[in-house]
Amino acid sequence: HVAGLLKSFEPTVLGRADLHVGGAPARYDGGLTYILDLKTRRPRRDGLHVSGSADLLAATAALDAPLGGRAGLVASARSLHGVGSVPLGASPYGYRDALVGVEVEPAPGQLVRATAFWNRESVVLDFPEALGIATNRAPDEAWWSNRALAATWLGRAGSVLLEATVAGAEYDATLPLQPSDSAGGGRMAPILASAGTRRVRAGLEGARATPHGMVRVGLGLETVDATYAAEPLAGGIRPNHLASSSSTAGAYLDVSRTLTSDVSLRAGLRADHFSGHGSPRLAPRMALTWEVGPQAMVTVASGRYHQTARANDLTVEESLTEAIHAAPASALSSPWPPPTTWWCLWIRLWAIGCASAWPGSGRGTVDSAPTPTRPS
Repeated sequence: HVAGLLKSFEPTVLGRADLHVGGAPARYDGGLTYILDLKTRRPRRDGLHVSGSADLLAATAALDAPLGGRAGLVASARSLHGVGSVPLGASPYGYRDALVGVEVEPAPGQLVRATAFWNRESVVLDFPEALGIATNRAPDEAWWSNRALAATWLGRAGSVLLEATVAGAEYDATLPLQPSDSAGGGRMAPILASAGTRRVRAGLEGARATPHGMVRVGLGLETVDATYAAEPLAGGIRPNHLASSSSTAGAYLDVSRTLTSDVSLRAGLRADHFSGHGSPRLAPRMALTWEVGPQAMVTVASGRYHQTARANDLTVEESLTEAIHAAPASALSSPWPPPTTWWCLWIRLWAIGCASAWPGSGRGTVDSAPTPTRPS
């Protein structure tokens, strides 16, 4: 955050981070370029623990507290402040975040965890002054914010470990925007563009250890609603918005096995059904890992990946500006684009090749793929 001056994650509450750079297991949908799976650490329940730090840019606080004999809480908060503006000068950046995690053991062998996260980041712009717009009509900053809530139940049925998860996330962003000039040479009116995404996910997984590895099976359901809105800043033109939604149901099988003391194999198969797009899409995956030494590892991975395509920024901008200037007053609705299919081969961290099949067109590029994360 803030051009690297603030850590991406608060290390005092981070329990585990799994980074999959190519060849992600079958339990993950999408994730063509990489997947970063983050988990908060378990609360310390041996007493009250409070810590904090501050410098000329930011302040951080963390808390651990027991909640009775079978529960605990971990929390953290971070924020930029203006104390350093005197020696360093005023900063155009703003950032705040907060995280709260609660853990409860309702019965022996069972664990319930709930995590809530919120952040807001902003940067001050000279947009109103540059375009000669009154400051009461145009904001002086661009901002974006995330909110997420996840709850997980962990238990056991015989030798099978069970995990059930329900999660929701919201993302909102607002940006003053000067659209590109029209084809006729006229200057387009400035707009206040905003976007929002609402995502809900539920999943159930069963895992069983084998003498030489692990077998995982799971089911998942996800819904995504996205909106793009534009409000004219010059007045005299009606606002409008675009909206789309999508749902995905999936199932997977993932098997890992140790072949030798330093070689392991992981293979899996995933099937996903995207709303409004025909039969389920199958995605086989495989990864072979060789631990050359304590600090060296070679991975060869291949697989097929499906993920919901998103409209690029230029398409959204053109659609919104056209809607403002020519569309009827009712909201415009755009169906979610068909999912994209990728066949990929990786060696270690380098992508050897990726081929995509975009519906109704030719080939795509790896740069067009989003990089989702999995909330925990």
